[in-house]
Amino acid sequence: MTTVGPEARAQWDRPPVPLADPETGKKIKLQLRVMSFHVELDKLPASMLEVHKIFTSSRTNKNAETYKMVSAWQKLSRHERYWTTFQFQTEAEYLVYYDLPDGATLGRWYVLVSLFDRATFVLLGPDVLYFMTQVVMEYQSDTDTRKNDYQAIFDQYCRVHDSFDKAAFYKVMRGYVEEKYPKRQAGTAGEGRENGRGRDVLRPGRQKERVVTHAPKGQKVGPTIEFDFAWKERRCPSCAAKITVIKAFQEHALLLEGIIRKKLGSKHVPQRPAVLKDL
Repeated sequence: MTTVGPEARAQWDRPPVPLADPETGKKIKLQLRVMSFHVELDKLPASMLEVHKIFTSSRTNKNAETYKMVSAWQKLSRHERYWTTFQFQTEAEYLVYYDLPDGATLGRWYVLVSLFDRATFVLLGPDVLYFMTQVVMEYQSDTDTRKNDYQAIFDQYCRVHDSFDKAAFYKVMRGYVEEKYPKRQAGTAGEGRENGRGRDVLRPGRQKERVVTHAPKGQKVGPTIEFDFAWKERRCPSCAAKITVIKAFQEHALLLEGIIRKKLGSKHVPQRPAVLKDL
């Protein structure tokens, strides 16, 4: 076993973020501006179309950097408790120290890069892909069937479009989901989501949140993914408290109305406000 000397060991002890210019690599001094920001703007092209291209290309660069970040995170994660190598007690501490996204965000992105190829991820971006997967999983719980749905949405969009427009993409996505699921299953809404059918019907005082969980074994469609999205139902304390108050008010109002009818007659019962009419 090779012994690591003090100098080499220091490089692994919370590796610092160097005070260096990202473009030149030279050391910089933190300071206020010397040159006006507007002078920098004058160095950009005069053509609005060229400036537009620079502006919108930053979106692609951001998505590409996100993909690279997730890749690096997963490569590090192959080493058990990798953060301890860099002298951190927890992964959260490591991520906060370097101002990186939290583990939940990285986990969501990891599901997306596991599902979709790099070009698709970079072009559409994690927000669009995350929303698409959410819309589909509102109706479909089976991982393989979801993959078929994602590809079918892509195929429908690419058949009629040569460029990416978010509004047009969402229109195709919603049209596909509405055609495949609600219209065909209007009469089976009460069956719940067993076998991937229908929307969830939550019980009073409950909320559902989207979580990352282990994907099922034996996948037969598309990429074999390690993790997938799922719905997790949890109790909502504030919702439950409000339901209790509303129920008590209902009972109290019915009691008062009953006393008025008995003592004075129905015509003396005040008309309920519209907002309380159906309570």
